[in-house]
Amino acid sequence: MIKKPFSDSSDVMEYINQPQIECLECGKFFLFLTPHLVKTHGISNTDYKLKWNIPKHTPLSGISHREVCRRNTVKRINNGEINPSEQIKMMNQAYQPYRGQSALKVLFTQTSINKRKPWESSPVINPASPELKALALKRMSDRSNSGELVKDISRELGVSIGRLYAWVRKEKPE
Repeated sequence: MIKKPFSDSSDVMEYINQPQIECLECGKFFLFLTPHLVKTHGISNTDYKLKWNIPKHTPLSGISHREVCRRNTVKRINNGEINPSEQIKMMNQAYQPYRGQSALKVLFTQTSINKRKPWESSPVINPASPELKALALKRMSDRSNSGELVKDISRELGVSIGRLYAWVRKEKPE
């Protein structure tokens, strides 16, 4: 029985290419490991594979079980019960709604952007100088006395109206 996680794919292939597959948790042999893992050890296939460093798409069944499944599938195809091209269409249709980015992908992207900080080196993004910001804030605060419009301040200073209001909001004490 193996005591530590696999470090080589050839070891994994040797492990699964047996008539029965050994449970690395307790050492017993099974045709198909999943029910045993869930019932006896209370762990899922995914957790088991992570713990023992088994690749994600590796079957947790012995050769004999996989051969029986393969024969049954071929028989069903030959009998017309299963149409492989229809199966592919159904799978594509079923997974259509999930084509978006996963939460993990979104988090990875956000983390990557925050690490790289493209806004600091982009030739398109032009941060405002402290002097320009101070002038804009002064003119925004004097608007009640001068009657100046925000769109005029925006146009003259080359700053968007939204940015002017954001600076004003930031400057107000809470």
